[in-house]
Amino acid sequence: MLALVGALGGCAQRAAPAAETPADGIDGGVGGIGVRNMFVLGPKPAMVLPPGRDAPLYLTLAGGATADRLIGVSAPGTAASAAIAGGGITVPAGRAVVIGPRPVIVLHDLRRPLHGGDYTWITLTFRTAGKVRLNTPVMPYDTYYTTYSTARAERAPAVRSSSAATSGRPSRSTGSPWRPVPGRGIRSSPGPPA
Repeated sequence: MLALVGALGGCAQRAAPAAETPADGIDGGVGGIGVRNMFVLGPKPAMVLPPGRDAPLYLTLAGGATADRLIGVSAPGTAASAAIAGGGITVPAGRAVVIGPRPVIVLHDLRRPLHGGDYTWITLTFRTAGKVRLNTPVMPYDTYYTTYSTARAERAPAVRSSSAATSGRPSRSTGSPWRPVPGRGIRSSPGPPA
């Protein structure tokens, strides 16, 4: 992970090996803010996150000429709501902010099942830059992605995709006491991203 911070921050002269820093997520931006490698962490391969569960969102935010703040996240049709630890994330001018490997942004109360390989529309709202909507991949909890924390502790475990979650029967989960912890899982690095 340190190689990722250095590479994104412009401090390192070499790129980190692909095995350490996969870039399977979506890239985009709005108003000078760059969004890099954004993805939803899904279940293990051949599993499904059923409706009612939570799923973490990971990404890197690259600051532009002026500082800004991520103040909202939504996934209409996929999650009932989303939470950002501490109510928002400051993106300093000219710096990259890596969100992970602990969940800081979480999609709550999924409205549909999610499998690794799916895509879902995520809208990020910044105080100054405005909104950006990106079709975001759901990465399976496998290989490199096992270094990221899941939001599974608050609910019943994910179920096999052939089970009740995809047969139209309701899931076993009922509520979510889990909330992201402010100040954990956010790293800032100097300089613009590579």
